[in-house]
Amino acid sequence: MAYKDDVISLIAKTYTITDYGDVTATESTRDVFADVRSVGMREKYEALQAGLNPELVFVLADYEEYEGEDEIDYDDERYRVIRTYRNGQTLEITVTRDASVPEPEPPTPDPSNPDDPTPDPEDDNGGTESD
Repeated sequence: MAYKDDVISLIAKTYTITDYGDVTATESTRDVFADVRSVGMREKYEALQAGLNPELVFVLADYEEYEGEDEIDYDDERYRVIRTYRNGQTLEITVTRDASVPEPEPPTPDPSNPDDPTPDPEDDNGGTESD
């Protein structure tokens, strides 16, 4: 079954740590075809009991088109992925616009990693060597 009804934009975020220890996010998007469906009453009821508010289900014809993106843009609205379900070759992606659904945490600097560019707050030389 080929789905061609709508185009959705899958949004991936890449996090980087600057030389000053700040975390910056860069978004990349890619468009895929999907069938847009409403959330079933039973799924909606169970999700509301768990504190979630599912709004739409996007069905991709091929589950391999999805690469773990956390957000989707559809019809000029930003949605957050709350659940995915693989059914044979297809993939159902349940989403919400609810801002209370937490965004995935960006990476935190690791001072024990010598390749981590985060300055050491205990270093009173500002990261320079002294005699």
